[in-house]
Amino acid sequence: MSDLFHTMLFVAALLPVVCLSVPVLRRGQRRREGTPQKKVWERDQTVRDLIDSEAGIRKLYADLGFYPQIEWRLDRLIRQMKGQIRAEVPDFASLRAVLKGILTQRGKEGNGGADPMSQAWAQKGEDALLLAVLAAADDEGKVLELLNRDAVGEPLPFVEQLPFLRDGTLVWRTPMGLSVIRKRPSNPTHFSSLLYELEHLVRTTEIRRSPRGRNGVLEAISRLKRDLQREDAYFPTSLMTLGSKVSEWLYEAQEPVRRGRREQLDRLLEEMTVLWHAHGLGDEGRRRVAASQAADFRDAAQRQTKAYLDVPWMHRPCLTDYLLRSLIDSELVALRWWQMLTPFAPGRVLKLVRREVTSGQYDGEENIRRLRQQERKGFFVNSLIYALLRLHNPPPAAVRQTRLR
Repeated sequence: MSDLFHTMLFVAALLPVVCLSVPVLRRGQRRREGTPQKKVWERDQTVRDLIDSEAGIRKLYADLGFYPQIEWRLDRLIRQMKGQIRAEVPDFASLRAVLKGILTQRGKEGNGGADPMSQAWAQKGEDALLLAVLAAADDEGKVLELLNRDAVGEPLPFVEQLPFLRDGTLVWRTPMGLSVIRKRPSNPTHFSSLLYELEHLVRTTEIRRSPRGRNGVLEAISRLKRDLQREDAYFPTSLMTLGSKVSEWLYEAQEPVRRGRREQLDRLLEEMTVLWHAHGLGDEGRRRVAASQAADFRDAAQRQTKAYLDVPWMHRPCLTDYLLRSLIDSELVALRWWQMLTPFAPGRVLKLVRREVTSGQYDGEENIRRLRQQERKGFFVNSLIYALLRLHNPPPAAVRQTRLR
């Protein structure tokens, strides 16, 4: 009886704790369920956001003859059109017969012969899509699923692509009148609207290239319009042609020097965004990095700045300020706590300079004076910081020379 009594007292004492804990646990569970997934960082999207947000960078691209925002629109439209394409098999028995013939031929070929078919099997005999379709040859649903995995970019060898010899070289071409597999837009009306939007963009864009390249794009568009009127049209070939014509028009028709400068600018922006992401730049609340990373951070910031300073055509205030922030941050992360204590401590002065650079409203020479004062106290920053600060206040002669270039 005594044991039962003590047990009841224990349960009575525990009950309020349990009752209080259940709502807390439920709130914790709801909090976990409601917590959004951490967004995956994408370098290319970050670069695009940077270009979108900075008129100075867009002007720099335009001076080279490139318009990234228009390029992205064209690329998006072509990708949307490709996403519309779906594979159809009008007569699965006919396709199955073709696949059985391929399977039989596969057992005979690929023995290292020098004839064209042996070469073709050596190139495509182990193609992942081919092997998967052959393995599922009797399952119509599975075959269609495989064919639609990438309906435009992944053709089925020996069915959608056949080997031919051209000047002694083996090439793969789509046969005329392909009937066992058809690939068409799932929604022809929507596909047509995308096509007309792309055509309007090409005809009205401010991009200036040779008329020949532009006409090549328009001819590829006309071919797709004709394909929409044909029941047996095979769209992947026409879409791949359109993509290559747009690429030729946008990039290959441009002068090699301008293309080279475009690649330099692309590379700098990519490296800058990677550095910002890796070290949390732009976030005033995150300024410390591991000691093992500080040296890499500093080296990367200095390398980017040196590459930028070596190409005067790239100099723009917005890029100068971004690189200045990186360089200053690479100095700040190496400071000790006692270098941040007083208003006149080196770290506090350096943070003041960074804050002004972030605002974009500052006097480069005045900030050089501030940092030189710290040198008299034995605090030195990388000399590239001074070079960037001088770019913000170039002498009048340098300004006139830049405008002439």
